[in-house]
Amino acid sequence: MSRELVRAERRSKINTELTRFNNVFEIANQICSLDYDLRTTCILDIECVIEGYALETIVSQSPWMTGINMEKLLFILKDKGVA
Repeated sequence: MSRELVRAERRSKINTELTRFNNVFEIANQICSLDYDLRTTCILDIECVIEGYALETIVSQSPWMTGINMEKLLFILKDKGVA
């Protein structure tokens, strides 16, 4: 399976876990509880969105990101020692 297909599958699982939350702190706590591979994909995607890489692909596959301050989320995750 190609790397992009694996990431798309992981994004789908991440989306299922994070869609019900709309508070950046709740999302950060939920990301911390994800399995390692999902957490890693999620953090890489957050960093890519902040840097502007593959923005359309990531956001289209990750609707939970809509309206969330990604820089604040990454800061919280770094503070928790996850990112």
